[in-house]
Amino acid sequence: MQLARAFVAAAVTFLILDIIWLTFIAFEIFQREVGGLLRAEPNLIAAGAFYVIYMFGLTVLAIAPAVRAGSLAMALWLGAVLGLTAYGTFDLTSLAVIEGWTVTATVVDMIWGVTGTSAAAVVGYLAAGRAANTGLRSAGANKL
Repeated sequence: MQLARAFVAAAVTFLILDIIWLTFIAFEIFQREVGGLLRAEPNLIAAGAFYVIYMFGLTVLAIAPAVRAGSLAMALWLGAVLGLTAYGTFDLTSLAVIEGWTVTATVVDMIWGVTGTSAAAVVGYLAAGRAANTGLRSAGANKL
């Protein structure tokens, strides 16, 4: 239950931040940098699959270890590492093999990956902690 709550909290956080990022900041940058490569409309099924898989990875690889260690700093750090790894993989591969992909698009998107993923990891960690604390309070109350 603790990690399920973390997954949901991280997913909601990342989705909201990503919508803000894509709508108000990244769209203009990507339109200018790689506009000819973009779809007119995003593939929402592929985007949804990405969010589910990415949040699963974030929960398993960053949030769960941080919860076990009881470390907010670990959640932040592991989230940043996952963001750098995942977004770096996409962006640097795109730079290597897609004609017209730019260094600016790569750097901007990698910075977003680190920032958004670490923020979602922290929120997921905090949600897991609240779930654990609620469970402890409930268990303690049952003993009275």
